[in-house]
Amino acid sequence: MSPSRKIKIALILAGAFALVYGAYFNLLGNVPTTVNNSLKTILDKTASGVSQVIQIENIKELQVSLPGPLKKVTMENDAPVSFVSITQKEILDATNLGRLQNGGMNALTLNQKLNASASTKLEDMFSLNYFEHTSPRGTVLSDVINDAEYEYIIIGENLAMGNFDKGSEIVDEWMKSPGHRANILNTQFTEIGIAVREGMYDGRRVWIAVQHFGAPLSLCDKVDSELKNAISAEEKIIDAKAGELDAKKAEVDSTSTLSPEYNDRVDEYNLLAEEYNTLLQDLKKKISQYNSQVKKFNDCTKGI
Repeated sequence: MSPSRKIKIALILAGAFALVYGAYFNLLGNVPTTVNNSLKTILDKTASGVSQVIQIENIKELQVSLPGPLKKVTMENDAPVSFVSITQKEILDATNLGRLQNGGMNALTLNQKLNASASTKLEDMFSLNYFEHTSPRGTVLSDVINDAEYEYIIIGENLAMGNFDKGSEIVDEWMKSPGHRANILNTQFTEIGIAVREGMYDGRRVWIAVQHFGAPLSLCDKVDSELKNAISAEEKIIDAKAGELDAKKAEVDSTSTLSPEYNDRVDEYNLLAEEYNTLLQDLKKKISQYNSQVKKFNDCTKGI
């Protein structure tokens, strides 16, 4: 065999050995990562169908009826004490008679908390010498009602001042006024509070009467506030978990797939992803439950 042929055979054998050796070495190098795990997909808060928490409508600000105060004062200044006696019952009876005679409406029920708020309003007007729905201090009807701890869907207020002889006369005057009449004949109202007394106003002895109308919150199923709190707390946990996932994903991405640590980091990421997805599914259920309650409540208040 010629020397040149021997050299050619030797080169071929060397090349073949190098290929086999290289393949073997590469196989050994890949042993730690031949079972590389794939990253689990995490659920997206919007793509997974998690709804936004809907809000209870602010019905307390929207449903307040305040017709202008009614005055009927004819007596002279410094008038002596009258011998007229006007009672809460007279005004209640005349009010419910008006409802009965105008469409056969249900009678309003006297409510002690509304009685308390009406009395507070009456005494405040005499004390501060004003006759308006808003006091000089800026106190409005909802403030007085809330202080009496009356929870409501809708409220209204009628005010009257004058030299009246009986309760029915006060109601008659209210019925002549479109705004006051609307309160008395409002089908949404189911309860009433009444306060009336004689006193001095601007140097005149007059009667002031207050009617507070309401539809109690108990007419509609309450929304679970604890559930809303649980949703808020869980959203914070999920947001924090998402931050951990982002950090772990960056750690995985920065690790070579040939590294012995790669699989461990993928496993850690996948464990976090499972926790995140479980929390998100639970949050989705809670939000769905809460939103269902709110929708039911809002539909109820609209129907009152």
